[in-house]
Amino acid sequence: MLVNTFWWTCIYEIKNLKFSCNWLFKIIRKRKKIMKTSVKLLMALFLVLSPSWPAQWIQLNGPYGGTILSLAVMDTVIFAGTQYCGAYYSTDYGDNWNQVEGIPNTADVGWIAVHGNTIVAVAEISESLEAGSFISTDGGKNWRRSQIFGPLVFSDSILFTGNFRTGIYRSTDFGGTWEVLNNGPKQSIVTSFAVAQRTDSVSGNRLYAATDSGLFVSINDGGNWVEVDSGISEKYIVDVAATGMNVIVSTSHSGIFFSTNGGITWSAANTRMDQCDCFAVSDSMIFAGTDSGLFESTDNGNNWTPINNGFPKLYQLIHAITIAPKNRGLTHPIIFAGIYYKGVFRSIDDGENWESVNHGIRAHSIEFVGTSPNGNGGTNLFADCLIGAGGLFISTDEGVSWSEDTTTGLSQYEITSLKKSGTNIFACTGGAGIFRSNDYGMTWSPIDSGLYYLPYTWNRETVFNSIVILGTEIYAAATGLFKSTNNGDSWFYNGRAYVQSGGTIYDCNINKLIAFDTVLFAGVDGLGMIRSSDKGKTWSMVNNGMTGKYVMDFILGGTIIFAATGDKGVFRSTDHGTTWGTINGGLTNTNVWSLAIYGTNIFAGTIGGGVFATTLNGSVWTPVNTDLTSTDIFSLAASNTDLYCATRFGGVWHRPLSEISAVRMQRDENPKNFSLEQNYPNPFNPTTSIKYSIPKETFVTLKVFSILGKEITTLVHERKGAGNYSVNFNGDNLPSGIYFYRMQAGNFVSTKKFVLLK
Repeated sequence: MLVNTFWWTCIYEIKNLKFSCNWLFKIIRKRKKIMKTSVKLLMALFLVLSPSWPAQWIQLNGPYGGTILSLAVMDTVIFAGTQYCGAYYSTDYGDNWNQVEGIPNTADVGWIAVHGNTIVAVAEISESLEAGSFISTDGGKNWRRSQIFGPLVFSDSILFTGNFRTGIYRSTDFGGTWEVLNNGPKQSIVTSFAVAQRTDSVSGNRLYAATDSGLFVSINDGGNWVEVDSGISEKYIVDVAATGMNVIVSTSHSGIFFSTNGGITWSAANTRMDQCDCFAVSDSMIFAGTDSGLFESTDNGNNWTPINNGFPKLYQLIHAITIAPKNRGLTHPIIFAGIYYKGVFRSIDDGENWESVNHGIRAHSIEFVGTSPNGNGGTNLFADCLIGAGGLFISTDEGVSWSEDTTTGLSQYEITSLKKSGTNIFACTGGAGIFRSNDYGMTWSPIDSGLYYLPYTWNRETVFNSIVILGTEIYAAATGLFKSTNNGDSWFYNGRAYVQSGGTIYDCNINKLIAFDTVLFAGVDGLGMIRSSDKGKTWSMVNNGMTGKYVMDFILGGTIIFAATGDKGVFRSTDHGTTWGTINGGLTNTNVWSLAIYGTNIFAGTIGGGVFATTLNGSVWTPVNTDLTSTDIFSLAASNTDLYCATRFGGVWHRPLSEISAVRMQRDENPKNFSLEQNYPNPFNPTTSIKYSIPKETFVTLKVFSILGKEITTLVHERKGAGNYSVNFNGDNLPSGIYFYRMQAGNFVSTKKFVLLK
């Protein structure tokens, strides 16, 4: 889900049989020896038969991982609820996972409960902020919705849930109807449930409800509840587990407590662990998931042993645990643990050893995508999955498969920038320094000599935002600038970036660097653009025409500099940054986070608008989003053959650059003359559109006046590139009447009349 591969889904009919390019593409992917040749032939065939057919995006396999919020077992089927990525199921004990159809693939699935063929999943849908339950009574084939939201548990065939401060609810028809149990804890937040099944010494199931105001038990299917927390030093119960008369609870701040008589009396367990978020019980063993890994107790919680062999070194926050029955001839049950960022792990030896089992669970939100030649004429792809998998992944086969980097540190932190230099690749991170690879990204080594030894500002938590190469020198930006003259073997502090504007001196935090000839350019949040002509010793603001204050990305197109801003769209400079003009025609979203270049084509990734394309000298953008399901684009990267994009909740996508180049762009030839058109509609109420054209880059003002000549508002006041533009005017706060709008661009001046009629 990290790579934005440019593809198209053409439907072509041959001899009355319709074939999908997506389907053919998947078949070709499986046959690696003929893949490249077949893809080229297939693309050529469709280009000949339908040269104007719209190109489309294809979602790549992986990377896999993500944050697991819930786990459950139904016979031999394992279910996993994720953060932001919906729910998955596995029929082979975690070897492979498939998306649960019927639950949105952008949902947070916080709880899953199963009984027989009934599955109930509680989810919050991110984009709509809706919350509720998804219920299937046929093993997941069909689903229906319910408004119940909260922790779940089945006691035999009776389903219980706890809504926020509205009490405990019970359903005897698998979630079809619900009744509130007024005898239960009221005005409390139910955090979890546990059921102790019938035994010889217990006449009925014991149902426990953990809340923020204590622990409660019912022995008559929720008809009556009794508080059983005398001896627990804190009322806020985070989680509860039970088997027979043994009960264990975790509190918010006071550790773990254990009872051997159903909750009548309690003993404090060993509390040297971090807060416990989840429990699982198997025979005489208790497993506790904490913020620092998984722990095991075999003596009723009096002593705990960490069992984290095989877990990632940095991320060990356990959100969920479940235990599957013994199978495959194993002597132990299979334990599954869900780790924050890192997905599902499995143990077949009571937790002594763990292995990652995430194949198929997509890490949907990708922060960064990058490319590098692999030394064999192909391309290595890189994906940073801090939200959803946590770390750097690499693909050497165009996104068919991914592997997580496991070298020191690099897989644990956010990758903010990659830069290629000869056979080396340099990576900046958000908290682990700078790394270098001399084998095309397959292995990495830290290069941090000199980065952390200043007395007051820099330490190993420093975020390095960007890296550039200027001749034989390498510059890395954090809150200040670092410089290396020996290929990164050692670094020295090059100084902070100070600029003066209006009598005020600003200490700049650089978030993006680019080198042009012998000049450094930097984007600074809140200030726009700064420039240094002496290799970072001194800086000056270069914002003439640059109205965007949040520069997110730069690219160079020959002698032209393009800058993407998060507030004002894309700017272009043809004079080394001395002046800037906007090129936002057709760009329906000006929150631009990423730029990429291929030949004479420029691509812009926006938050909320998807991907747009234009040319080096163009001023009008064309949306190129066919089949792209996520329009939040965090990052773009281009190889020699494909465009890749990293998306929020959508993973990595790609599309062949040859197809993008074939897409018919909107007409972006420069107009021959200045012009100001009559607004439409006219008369209007209360909004109208005003179009204008400029044949060359110049400063443009467009103002609205009353019939008496009083200035009402300024619609445009900035330097703009050659092109055709449109701006809207809203007269909602004005009375009906005659008004004028006036445009000035260089020596061109034009005034037109329009009528507001309410």
